[in-house]
Amino acid sequence: MDSGLAAEFIIGRRSRADPLAAPRNDGEDSMTIRDTAVIGLGNMGRGIARNLDRAGRLAAAWDIAEATRTRAELSVAVKLAPPDQIAGLKFILFVVPGSAEIDAMLGTLLKQPHDKQILIDLTTSHPAKTKALAEKVSASGRAYVDCGMSGGAIGADSGKMALMVGGTSEAVAACKPIFDVTAGTVTHVGASGTGHAIKLLHNMVCHTNFLVVAEAGKLAERAGIPLETAIKVFNDRGPSREGDRAGIGRAGFHAAVRGVRATRQFNRKLTGTVKLIARPDGGGGNGDERRTIACTS
Repeated sequence: MDSGLAAEFIIGRRSRADPLAAPRNDGEDSMTIRDTAVIGLGNMGRGIARNLDRAGRLAAAWDIAEATRTRAELSVAVKLAPPDQIAGLKFILFVVPGSAEIDAMLGTLLKQPHDKQILIDLTTSHPAKTKALAEKVSASGRAYVDCGMSGGAIGADSGKMALMVGGTSEAVAACKPIFDVTAGTVTHVGASGTGHAIKLLHNMVCHTNFLVVAEAGKLAERAGIPLETAIKVFNDRGPSREGDRAGIGRAGFHAAVRGVRATRQFNRKLTGTVKLIARPDGGGGNGDERRTIACTS
């Protein structure tokens, strides 16, 4: 690794002599240190990286796909460098498909110099694997924080994601500057692995609601009620005691509508079966996955 590049990363800001140095971004505090890297620039990672860049926190970013790196459109203050060329940063965020990809990078990353570095796992992964990664990272003197994400690419782009966080209280508190520019709500749910555990439970509740809405839509049609009318009635219910709409909200209902509509023709021969395709949430980092729920009606 180039010693000059390493030096810039270790102190957390670009040197004045750096030919790639750029004027500060709008909203970037003059005292902010670029001390963060994002690995994985897909549908979720791209928005996260852009917000950190605008806030003056992002020093480096990487994605294995060159086109994805280009599409991120990060400022010239951000070095596009693979994990084995990232040293000395305070925070490294992983927005990749899962634990296996993170584990493959740790061999190199954990050998790099650091000062109480924190690795932030923004994947949707098996909690047991997350705990194993946390133990490996902790043995190197670093901290590991696992975050379940909710809000999809729109939430990532706007910096208003909801994060469910697992890790020590000290590590989670230290991540506040990062969370402040990437999330609207942050809930510390417990020790390592619990952030990913609650994310899976969150998905279970969300997808079960999709299934129920799809079933209700099919039953409405059988009763002679147009699907659009049924969904309008669901959405027009009065506010609950908490001041919000009942059910899973407009986005969830419309996802179900799309699922039911899409299957009217596709599943004509599969009587009694609805395949509800939820919008990709990017939880694995690249945003390409689809979740399919089969239900009978």
